[in-house]
Amino acid sequence: RPNELANSPGAGMSPHLRTGAVAPEEQADDRRHAGHPQRGATPAHPQLQGLGAVIEQVPIGIALTRPNGEIEYLNPYLGAIIGLGGAQAAGVRLCAFRLGASPYQFRRVRRQLLCGNPWQGETQIKKSTGETFHALESVFALRGPDGTVTHFIHFLQDIGGRKLADTI
Repeated sequence: RPNELANSPGAGMSPHLRTGAVAPEEQADDRRHAGHPQRGATPAHPQLQGLGAVIEQVPIGIALTRPNGEIEYLNPYLGAIIGLGGAQAAGVRLCAFRLGASPYQFRRVRRQLLCGNPWQGETQIKKSTGETFHALESVFALRGPDGTVTHFIHFLQDIGGRKLADTI
């Protein structure tokens, strides 16, 4: 499937997430359930229509990665931190920017996520300037209709100010 990530709001996101539309596989599934024969014909959640714009504007790093760690989407905030955006980020492994963690730690966290358990912890990311970005990272597995993990979503909140205050 193509991996184009443009700099426009919502680009690189699933078109269903970007527009709030129901994915075709969800439409078929919904029609099998009594009481929702027309659900696939209109957006299931009109409030999701603006979700792409929100994700593009929040001052929290957001990344969507494949289970192997390759970036599929970065919001502009995180893209600016690591110095990649648009198509540059597609296929790059997020762990390439992490500091201080061993391959063993990456494998352990990945196994935890593949089992469906979220992970949260402090991480350090190498910024494009060479400085260190201290973040509280929360990662969640996203599952497809068949229950298999299709992606991980990462939320990275800047805690650099707090780390600095702790050292003073």
